Amino acid sequence: MDTPYQNPLAIRAKKLMAEAFFDLLRENPSEKIKITQLCKRAGVARRTFYTHFNGVEDIPRFFFTDHWVNIFKEHLINSLEKDLSPDQFFHFTMSHLFEYWGKQAECVSLLIEAGFREVIFDVILAGREAYFQVVGDSFGNFSGITNPIVSKYSISFEINTFIDLYCMWAETGMQQTAQEMAEIQLSFIIPDMLQKLSERFGDNP
Repeated sequence: MDTPYQNPLAIRAKKLMAEAFFDLLRENPSEKIKITQLCKRAGVARRTFYTHFNGVEDIPRFFFTDHWVNIFKEHLINSLEKDLSPDQFFHFTMSHLFEYWGKQAECVSLLIEAGFREVIFDVILAGREAYFQVVGDSFGNFSGITNPIVSKYSISFEINTFIDLYCMWAETGMQQTAQEMAEIQLSFIIPDMLQKLSERFGDNP
C-alpha cells in the first residue's frame, strides 16, 4: 500500500507532543492540560503546536488514528486474502479490535477519566470508515440500514456499544480473550451467535 510522504520533522514534533500529553495525563488525569505546559514538556514552540493541532484533544486523536487506522487497514487487506465466510471475517476483524485496544487499556482509561471519551469515539469512527474504504461491498450491507438518519444513530449505537463493552472488559481484568469478546460483541447483531455463547458459558452468571 502506497503511503503519502510525511515530513520527518513534523512527525517527530507530533510524536513528542503525544508523549508529553500522555505523560501529563498520567501525572494528573483530572487536571486540564494547558498548551504552554504541554509545549514546554515536549520541547516545542507554541507555533509548532498550532501548526499541527487546534486543541489538546487533537493529540490523542492523531496518535491513535495515525497508529491504529494504518494497522487496521493492513489487517483488513490481509483478511480479504483469506478464504473467510462473512461471519468469520467479521469475527476476525472484531478480534483485532479487542486485541489492539486491549494493549492500549492504560491510555484509554486515562483518556476516559480525563473526559476525552469523544476522542476514542472519533478514532473508532475513523476505523469504521477505513473498513468500508478497504472492504467496500465485499460482504454486502451488513447492517441492512439504508436510511441516513437511522444509519447515523445506528453508527453511534454501534461504536458506543463497543466502547462500553471494552471498558467493562478492561475494568474487570480482561478475563475473556479478545476472541471471546469479539463473539460477545457480534452476538448483539448475529442472533445465532447468542445461542452458541449461551451454550458455551452456561446459564449461570
